[in-house]
Amino acid sequence: MNIVPTNGNYERFDRDGLELIVNTDTGMAYASVSAVARMLKISKSTASEAFGNHETTKAEIHTQQGSRTVRAVSADVVFDLAFTYNPQLAKAMGTAGANLYLLGLAGYRAKIEAKPKTALELAKEQVKLLEQIELQAAQIEILEQETERQAEIIDELFDYSSIVRIAKYNGCDEKAFSWRKLKAASNVLGLEVKQAPCPIFGTRNLYSHDAWRFAYPGYRVPETLTLTIGDSVNQQLIDK
Repeated sequence: MNIVPTNGNYERFDRDGLELIVNTDTGMAYASVSAVARMLKISKSTASEAFGNHETTKAEIHTQQGSRTVRAVSADVVFDLAFTYNPQLAKAMGTAGANLYLLGLAGYRAKIEAKPKTALELAKEQVKLLEQIELQAAQIEILEQETERQAEIIDELFDYSSIVRIAKYNGCDEKAFSWRKLKAASNVLGLEVKQAPCPIFGTRNLYSHDAWRFAYPGYRVPETLTLTIGDSVNQQLIDK
């Protein structure tokens, strides 16, 4: 039997009668003779004999009763013995990883200290972040352009235009037009006010080109049909 006194801080865990020891410096897990016997479903004497063919660790642990030395084997040794005495345990340990399996049984959570990042690593992360921001900005711009184009197509198809569209078409400021006046014109003419997607406000109002000509006869609309309005009373209703 090869007994190795290892250095480090050890902590004892007793989970449902299983005596498990963890080196809190390295995160390595160990099992005592009694724990191995229970896990492999063999007697303590058989477990002690099985220890003879493997490297054993002497771990000094501190309890409420004082310090004591525990003879234990590593998780890898338990895994190796399980192939002979408890194949189901071997399968479970092999799936999770022998050391992680024992740590899980012990309920131990390793304390992981984040390694400080170098200036080069931080610079690479910053460059990657900037690239992601630029990509997102480009995608948003493309989406806005597509939405704007869709709104213009709707204008052309249905003879309806928004304030933004007519302002661009005439090369003037949007403030030159009032939605209230356009809505009044639409009501007087019995025309529907439609809506189209807008990248800024979600939706925008579209007014019939007849309503545009009626409310703002001095401005051009994206088609050449003309409308003759002879009722001056209607015009007065809009201007109120």
